[in-house]
Amino acid sequence: MDKVKCRDCGMLGARSRVTNQVREFTPRMYEGHFYDADGRLYAPHLVCCADEADLDTESQQSGSCQLIKNTLDKERECKSWVKRVIGRSPTEHQDMVWQQMAIEAQTRVADIQGRIADIQAKQFEWHTDQATKNETFAKQIQALEQVRHNETRRDVAWQGWVAIGLAVLASIVSIVSVIVQVAYSE
Repeated sequence: MDKVKCRDCGMLGARSRVTNQVREFTPRMYEGHFYDADGRLYAPHLVCCADEADLDTESQQSGSCQLIKNTLDKERECKSWVKRVIGRSPTEHQDMVWQQMAIEAQTRVADIQGRIADIQAKQFEWHTDQATKNETFAKQIQALEQVRHNETRRDVAWQGWVAIGLAVLASIVSIVSVIVQVAYSE
């Protein structure tokens, strides 16, 4: 995490000691010009509206303008630091942060929805491909069953012809054997 300075942060505010209102910590205040709404000079309470640092305690040890500058110029690690836009209050900076977070969340949601749509499209494609493969496989099984049926029919027919042929051959052998016996017996 980069080191940052509170003076450049939009979450830096000045709380009036008179009205207790938090407003933007202006460049004029940084130079030591602290005036309330009535034009009275005052030293404001420094406020980190992100609650990352206790700036008031750090800067009020001596109450001097130089200590306030030292506190604001101190380099810190801060996860809530927001680039300051002059003329905007800490509340407006927080609103800008929330708007940016909302935009980022919408972008992430859109990205996730896009990925879900891609997954669903791939899933549909896979199911369609599987249905095509199942249909092709079923046709191949049916063709193989038809081949097996035809081979069985052929085998049965062949066995029938072989049986007939053997019967005819047996008859011929019997007749020849009778003829031979008759011929030798005379």
